Formats: sequence, C-alpha cells, structure tokens
Amino acid sequence: MKKKPFLRKLTGSNVTVKEWMAMKPYDAPIFNYDAFYVKQAQDVYSYLNEYEEAFQNWGVSKSQMKELSCQIVSYFEDYIVEIGFWRTFIETNKSLYGYTLPFYDLSEYDETYINVEDIAFLIWHYITKYSPEEYIINPDHDMIMAVSENIFDFFEDVMEEAPAIDYYEQFFNIKDNEDYFVFKTKMKWFSTESYLLGVDLGRKLKESQAELAAEIKKSKTNAGYYNIVLYSLLEKYLYQKRSSFSALNAPEWFAKMAKCSDVRRQEIIDLTYWIDGKFLMTQRQEKHFIFEHILTNIKYEVLISSFKNNKDLHPSKTTAYNMHLIRWHGEYLLSGMMYGEEMTDMSIKQYKSSPLETPWILPEKTLKRMREDTDKLYDAFIDFFDSPLMVFDSSAQLDKANADFLDFYRQKIISERDDFTEEDAEKRRKKFNEINQNKEVSSFHESLVQKGMTNDVGLFFIKNVGTYICDDIKETIKGLKAKSLKGQETADLFVSFTNGYTPALCDYLLQEYGSKNLRLPTQRNDIDVVKHLPFYWRMNSPEEFDRSYPLMTMISEDVFE
Repeated sequence: MKKKPFLRKLTGSNVTVKEWMAMKPYDAPIFNYDAFYVKQAQDVYSYLNEYEEAFQNWGVSKSQMKELSCQIVSYFEDYIVEIGFWRTFIETNKSLYGYTLPFYDLSEYDETYINVEDIAFLIWHYITKYSPEEYIINPDHDMIMAVSENIFDFFEDVMEEAPAIDYYEQFFNIKDNEDYFVFKTKMKWFSTESYLLGVDLGRKLKESQAELAAEIKKSKTNAGYYNIVLYSLLEKYLYQKRSSFSALNAPEWFAKMAKCSDVRRQEIIDLTYWIDGKFLMTQRQEKHFIFEHILTNIKYEVLISSFKNNKDLHPSKTTAYNMHLIRWHGEYLLSGMMYGEEMTDMSIKQYKSSPLETPWILPEKTLKRMREDTDKLYDAFIDFFDSPLMVFDSSAQLDKANADFLDFYRQKIISERDDFTEEDAEKRRKKFNEINQNKEVSSFHESLVQKGMTNDVGLFFIKNVGTYICDDIKETIKGLKAKSLKGQETADLFVSFTNGYTPALCDYLLQEYGSKNLRLPTQRNDIDVVKHLPFYWRMNSPEEFDRSYPLMTMISEDVFE
C-alpha cells in the first residue's frame, strides 16, 4: 500500500551502532552497509519520539523505543536484501488463518512490497507483548497508523539508496555436509537475536536466566551446576521454545527459510524433538557410546566425536548422565552440556515416576497404548461428572472430587479386568507411595493454593491429553451468559479468552455459552475477536501449540514388582 512522501525535520538520532548490531549475525559492521541502516534506525527513532508521551503511557521505555526502531528498520532491510523473515511469517499466517495479517483492512496490501500495515503490526505487537502491563490497544489505533504511515513514506524516500549484501544468502545455504556445531551457531543468532524471533525469544531467555540465577543463589548451589543448567536452558530456546509470532519455533522457521535438500530440511525441523533426560552408559565402541534412556529403556548410539569433554567415559550401572541428544546426518550427537550423578536402584525407580519431557521418542506402540488409556480415562470422566468441565467453589472441593473420581476409575478398571483385583490396586498404591516417599510433593489441594487458586476453580478434561485446572471459571461463564458487559467486565472476559485459558477450554465454553459478549475492550471494538482467537492464542500462548501427548508418567510394570 503506497503513500505519497512528505517532508519533515528529523531529530533525536540516538540509536547506536551497537544497538543495531545486536540483531545482526556478524560481529563487526560491514562498511557502507550497516552505517546506512543505523542512520535509518536513528531516523525511525525520531519518528517514534514524536509520540513519546503515548509510548510512555503504554509503559514503553526509551531503550525499548530504540529496539523497536531497529526491529522496524530490520524489516525494511529484510525486504531490500530479500532475507525472508517477514515473507515466512506472512506465508505461515496465510496457511494458518487464511490472511497475511490479522485485524487490518488488507484490500491494498502488497505481499511483494513493504506495507503500512506491516509496520503498524510490528508496533502493535511490540507494545502488546513487551510493555510491562501488556496493554490492550487497537491494532489500528490512530497513533499507530499515523506513525506507521510516516515511517512507510520515509522508507519509500530512501529505498533507492538502500544497499544489499549476499551475506544472508550464504548464511541460509545449508550444505548436506554442514557441520552440526557450525549450524548450531547460526541457530543461536536466529532464535535469540534476530529481529523477529530473536527479539521475542531472546527477551524470554534473559528473563528465564535471571530467574534461574536467583534460584541458584537462593539455594546456594555451586556455580558449576549453574553453568550446566544455564546451557541446558539455552538449548530449549534454540530448539523447543515457541515464539509469539504464530507459535513458530526456531527449527520450524529456519527450515522454511533454508536453502537445502529436503533431507536436511527435515533434520532441521526434527531438532525440535530432541532426546532429553537421564541415561546410563552401557557400552563403549570404537566410534560410539551406547546410552540407555532410563525412562524408556531405549538405547542410542552416540558419536564419541560429538563429546568435547568426557571422551574417556566407560560403562557404569550407577552413574546417570543428564544430557540432550540430537540427530544430524543420521547420527546421534551430544548437543550441549552433560553432567553425571550417582543413582541407586531406588532413585532410578523414583525417577521413573517422573513425567516424560520428550514423549515423542516413545515407540508408536507405547504412544498408542497411552492414547487408548487416556481415551478410557476421558470416558470415565464423562461417566462420573457427566461433562468435560466441572466447576467447584473451592480448590478443596476440587481436591475431594478428583480423589473420588480416581477411586471410581480404579474400581472401573478392576471390574473390567479379571486378573486385577482391589488387592492388586492397593499394593500398587502402596508401592508407588514407597517409591516416592522421599519426594517433596504437596497434596493436590496444597498445590492449588500455592498457585493462588483459592477461589472457584474448574476441572476440564482435554481429550487426548488429560485434566486441566483453571481458576475463576464461574466469573467467565457468567460473563458469557450475561445480557451485556461493560468496562472491566469486558476486559476480563477478553483476557480470559485471548491470554488466559487453554484454547481447548475456550472452544468448549464458546460452544456451550456463545460469544456475543466477547469483544475488544476498547472504544473502537469492531474487530471480530472470535475470528482472530487462533491468532491471539498463538501469539499469547505459543506453548499450547506443541505436539500434544497424554499427560502420563512412564511407570512400567516392573517398577511395581
């Protein structure tokens, strides 16, 4: 969508080379290239400064306005150099929602050019996600559209001068023999520093690192362990964490942009599904260590050459290794740090009662059984409660109802199995408690109180997954059923559906109670919130869009023998 250029006085050129380079994959500025874009970032910053009071009212600081300026100019650079970040984002949106961008009038939108709506979206997204209060504002707020049109006109004025380089073409060219650790360096920039994905996940990573540092300091754990956990956390952001940009994670996004073979592209995507946990080393071969995953008993041949340290390991039945394995060129590699810990038979059994963090590694036969068991649990839940959603006045009531349901389910299993008696069930219950006797596990009720769920709570069964607990559900249902809402009531309902409950529960509530009261809580509320709920969910709750698996532990029959 093109606008006529206009003249203005440029002021406030305070964005530095360092701030611009924070979003680039190379260390030193490229002569006559980065200097040009730094100048554009300084000018864009001056445009944003014209609305400084509005940004301050929304809690956006000066330093954040600089970061936003660099992000907007990186979008412009992306178009000039044909890097592919924005193209991938809008193409993903089209496949997910049927439109390139939500909310806006796209009648004049040009997918092959820069657009006012693109700039407006970046500003709206930044304010919505990164201001301290995550303010609810219209995507087409007058101020946002005015500054976006100004910046668009400015970009058109300087477009003919904008330089291009071939660095990114080489960066995304992934050869079939690409070394994994070279590729991993690319992924670090891509996932935690680049102008879309990196601004989002990089911020979350820093917050997680700060929280982790505080926990380590409080627990007085040694610095060596802190570094190990910190590195492990980084790996999660490289490969697993999903962004607020349509819930894509780094491997999925990178694979869409990479110039490579289909085999390599699939291996990039599969980095999302790493193998995590504790392993016992069972054998040492010439080129491989053989590790057995304790929770699943699956064995993996891991290239010794992928171990920077610990290449002299030997089999042990008492030392477990915490580590991540990935698959590259058809081989398993150690990715990141590893550390060992001594484990007894009892501690191994205790560990086997933990949830499996990487259920995708299970054999299909096991997954099939888990899904069947979850289906049975769901059917029993409906039989017992007569609904997938139950509402309770307090967490104590929920605690009691959940215990009664589990007793009902246990009796149901006993009645359906000739070889399984109440005595067998009681033995298993005692054995499970014995295995977990040293664990600091709060009761179901206590855990709810710790989470702040002291008012009314809901228990919802997500089909194929398991139970989900939500608070203040009565107020939400009341809001949906009300004749009309206003003020804070409208805002509370909007937040519950766009940044509160899991999408599965939202869908159920809308089917049961309708959506007439669900709208944007601003003066201009003509946006169809229900139409854009999938976009809101992916932006606000991206983790909900991982592969879904039954919420079960991997306690095998032998644990109870």
